[in-house]
Amino acid sequence: MWIKTFLTILIMVTNHLNANQNNMDNVKGYKNNNQSTLIGIVENQSWVTSRVLKENELKNIIEKYPHFTIIKYDSLYGILIEYNHLDNKVLEDIELLKREPGIYRIFNRVYEGKNAFELYTPQ
Repeated sequence: MWIKTFLTILIMVTNHLNANQNNMDNVKGYKNNNQSTLIGIVENQSWVTSRVLKENELKNIIEKYPHFTIIKYDSLYGILIEYNHLDNKVLEDIELLKREPGIYRIFNRVYEGKNAFELYTPQ
């Protein structure tokens, strides 16, 4: 069980976002923090994962939901989607997507600043 938890954390933390000002506004905790040392959840993007579905099958399911924009596919993380996280209908659709056959997990993308781990480096 701890291996699964460790891998989940590793996936979430090592998941980089190419930052520009427009999408940094969607990183939780960004305001009043140094971008290069920040680690934060990207509130308007999520990874949709499956253990059994192939890329095209996963895309076909996601495309049934008009509020989601497919950003990219990654063989490890699944499909990255983007959406308006302030829209209640989108939040409902995320819950419905979680119940689709073959969907394993949906989790937010995590931003990691280029110097984020310097804070935790032992002396």
